[in-house]
Amino acid sequence: RSSDLCRQKLLLSATTNICEAQQGTPAGGQLFVVSAGPSEGKTVFMAALVNELNAVRKNKYQVDSTSTSDVFFHFSGVCPEAQSAVSMLTRFCTLLNQRLGRESSLPSTYRGLISEFQLLLLGVSQSLRRAHTLTLLIDGADQLLGQSGQPTSDWIPDHLPKRVHLVLSLDEDSALLSS
Repeated sequence: RSSDLCRQKLLLSATTNICEAQQGTPAGGQLFVVSAGPSEGKTVFMAALVNELNAVRKNKYQVDSTSTSDVFFHFSGVCPEAQSAVSMLTRFCTLLNQRLGRESSLPSTYRGLISEFQLLLLGVSQSLRRAHTLTLLIDGADQLLGQSGQPTSDWIPDHLPKRVHLVLSLDEDSALLSS
């Protein structure tokens, strides 16, 4: 019971922090990191956060059926293919192109996908109205593998455009936490 209460408080706090960031980040988007040990509930927490952010978005923009605040997510532990950074980037690029109302072919190389991903984030950022945002949640971000089968994080943008937020879950001993 106390762990459920603690998890609910953390979820409320995380949701509040992300929603506050959505209210006004003039310089750029924000990066949020959720870290804990293996099997300590990061995936459950991230799934609940996706649901909570979607619920907040729906309640906030109920009257506006053309709401452009979006929550996109990726869970790297769902299946072996989900651990592929290429698969994640392909999926996100497809969703971002749809968000922009574009049909375009995606680059066939990993580096090309990274460039396309960053360009699409900028394009979506520029298309968002003042109060709208894009939040990307990636569970197990430190478990994503590059084409060589080694963990990779070079897909993480150095700078997030305005109104674009990134929430990553990582193991507490992840090398990503020190970078």
